Amino acid sequence: MRRPALVVSICYISGLLLGHYSSLSPGFYFRSVALLALVTLLQKRNFSKYDCVASFCLCGMLSASGAFWYVVQTRTVPGHHIARYSGQNEPALIKGHIVKEPDIRSAYALVTVSADSIIPANRQSALPAVGLLLVRLDGDLAPGKSGDLIAVTARLRSPSPARNRGGFDAWSYYSGQGIYVLTSIRKPANYTILKSTNASSFHGSVIRPLKLHIESTIDRTLTGTHAALMKGILLGQRRQLPDDLLAAFTSIGLTHILAVSGLHVGIITLICMTLFALLRLPRPATVSVTILLLVMYAFITNLTPSVIRASLMAGLLLVGDLLDRQSDSVNILCVAAVLILVIWPQAIFALGFQLSFVATFAIVVGYERLKSILPTSIQMSSAWWIRWIRDGFAVSIAAQIGTMPIIAYSFFQTALMASLANLVIGPLVFLATTLGVLSVFADPVSAGLASLFGAANWVSLEGMITASTFFASFPGALILVSRPSMAGMVIYYSILLLLVFPVKMRHRYIAGGIVLSAIALIALIRSSNSDDLVITMIDVGQGDSILLRYPDGYTMLIDGGPASPSFDAGSRTIVPYLRASGIRHIDSVVVSHPHTDHYGGLPAIVGAVSIGEIINGGVEPESRYYQYWRRVAAEHGVPVRAVSSGDTLFDHDPVKVFFLHPDPAFAHNPPSHGANNASVVMKLVYRDFSLLLTGDAEEEAERAIMIRDGNIRSTILKAGHHGSRTSSTPAFMEAVNPEAVIISVGVRNKFRHPAPEVVGRYREYGADVFRTDRHGAITIRTDGFDFEITPMISFNPRERWLTPAAALASIFLTHFPTHSIFGSDRLTLN
Repeated sequence: MRRPALVVSICYISGLLLGHYSSLSPGFYFRSVALLALVTLLQKRNFSKYDCVASFCLCGMLSASGAFWYVVQTRTVPGHHIARYSGQNEPALIKGHIVKEPDIRSAYALVTVSADSIIPANRQSALPAVGLLLVRLDGDLAPGKSGDLIAVTARLRSPSPARNRGGFDAWSYYSGQGIYVLTSIRKPANYTILKSTNASSFHGSVIRPLKLHIESTIDRTLTGTHAALMKGILLGQRRQLPDDLLAAFTSIGLTHILAVSGLHVGIITLICMTLFALLRLPRPATVSVTILLLVMYAFITNLTPSVIRASLMAGLLLVGDLLDRQSDSVNILCVAAVLILVIWPQAIFALGFQLSFVATFAIVVGYERLKSILPTSIQMSSAWWIRWIRDGFAVSIAAQIGTMPIIAYSFFQTALMASLANLVIGPLVFLATTLGVLSVFADPVSAGLASLFGAANWVSLEGMITASTFFASFPGALILVSRPSMAGMVIYYSILLLLVFPVKMRHRYIAGGIVLSAIALIALIRSSNSDDLVITMIDVGQGDSILLRYPDGYTMLIDGGPASPSFDAGSRTIVPYLRASGIRHIDSVVVSHPHTDHYGGLPAIVGAVSIGEIINGGVEPESRYYQYWRRVAAEHGVPVRAVSSGDTLFDHDPVKVFFLHPDPAFAHNPPSHGANNASVVMKLVYRDFSLLLTGDAEEEAERAIMIRDGNIRSTILKAGHHGSRTSSTPAFMEAVNPEAVIISVGVRNKFRHPAPEVVGRYREYGADVFRTDRHGAITIRTDGFDFEITPMISFNPRERWLTPAAALASIFLTHFPTHSIFGSDRLTLN
């Protein structure tokens, strides 16, 4: 087999995915590995003619091994882990050591702490503890340094899974780093450095001095934006870069330049090998020292997946060359991937890991294919400028083709100028990195020589800044796109792999590619041809935003969530949701009433998607922000119309919308009734299904609606005023008599919504209760007869955790008594 590591990596990665998406025990996977290994040995020993069976069992064994290892690494959590104390109302005292250099930003710092002990709120003495804690220090609090012993007094919380489609999945992001507990510190008294680090530690004596040397050399030889850009290139630090320059690199799709990657590792490897060769070091010594420097560089850049991948590949290539072994780039790439995923199985879901390996694989496999489609004269040309353009385009386009779906899925954008910009900026990055490394090497010997390299580097950095700004100024340099579906991505990569495999190998994969593409295409067609009405209560915190998607494609957005100086639900939550859902146009936007927790995010939405019309209840306050919102709508040419009780949305059979409130008395005299009681109240009817949307209507409005409309009974009720005591009166609930109630409310909101007695009232009437603070976004799907309610957060990931004792019991099918190494026999979660 020419590329055994490719098969091993595919099988192992499929096992990691199986372990993540299933809830089976580690014992099941362990026994599967043992059984498949036994069958493989028997097949190989006694029935050699059935090699295909043995191969199939071997692949299954590798997959089961991946699943087993993933479950052991991610779900086996000791009973004395600090995560068991998260979610408690009272603060706990944790002592532990800082495990890596703090990440210092402009307004805060992030500190990763490994816990040694904890004193919970209900105890006086310390308990042994394990686990990583990420501390956010706001303000000017001194974070300390790696190795310091610190004490933290704070309430602990768990990272949240994605609360909306297209939202940030904090749980996956942090748990992928082994972090299950977060906290924030604002008071100096709650964060104390008990003991400074011992300088003899590896970080204290080697890594920190090297990093400080690199930073100080850059600061001495460069200034301002150029120094900040050099730190971004060499160290991956972006915090000092101006926002406009970051935006320019984003627009041209070259932000990877500011994230230390294989390019930087390759340049450092080339410089080290060249310098040591000039110094006439023996080849084994040159390779050994280069690998050692790459290891230290990986630690300096905080062990990012791309640097680990590139360093492993460089090390394997160097060792292979030293041993006169012929190396295959795909094989080496797959070996590096498996090694990383064995040490860190959660990395499979890290965006940096995905982009690094997919881009490298695309370049290795696709570079020659792209060259082969060029005219023969260009392929065989020896002119340096033709080779520069040819190879630069081939490498850049191959990487862009490979990573485009991942970038579109994660960021809802694609950069059309990336290949052209990389043709100019790529050589400048090579030159800047080379000069930067030479400056760092030269500084201990001669400050003058280091300054000379820095002066030359200023020219290359200035060229990068000018070129990035120039290319970013082109119209359409960055295009916002909808999130591709998983089925669409399967089709894309299946076709891509079929195109890049050699013709002689293609017959082995074409059947599988066609089957995968056919399955994905069927799923794509079925999902696009639905007669369901889909209602989504988007989790915008303490506010409202509800999206309706009719069977014929008509879309209506009711409210736009809150906005404040620190948070805009429109840009942070709703627009990403629309991008992830493939929605570029909203036919109608309804503003239930003029409170900023309902319309605050709308200006950002109007600027991101096209809107057909705006509907309100006729209340037009004079507040500054509301007038700003109306100006934004007017600038985009969006018409506004007012509705009142008795109006209907134009005939949109079979879905009908009836406006039940406000009547003119409420709309034209809001001060006496309050803006909440002037809310637009709507009843949506689709065949046998109905939904009552009440805005923030309170008791007075509810009473008026019951007097005017005899039949307000509805299948589902959107709780009025976030479930407060002023809404959902017993009489109103009796009239509506819903089967389910959905509540839009912020996590730990200061109003303490929803009121416990109101939630109890919902349940007294037999209604199921769904709330965004606990369930995230809430989606209702109905064909007009039956309906299904799906919360974004359907379960707590911690519910799947096992103690080591429970994991061993599942493997050996017996009970293991509690022991100090295991912690408690079961993990109690609060």
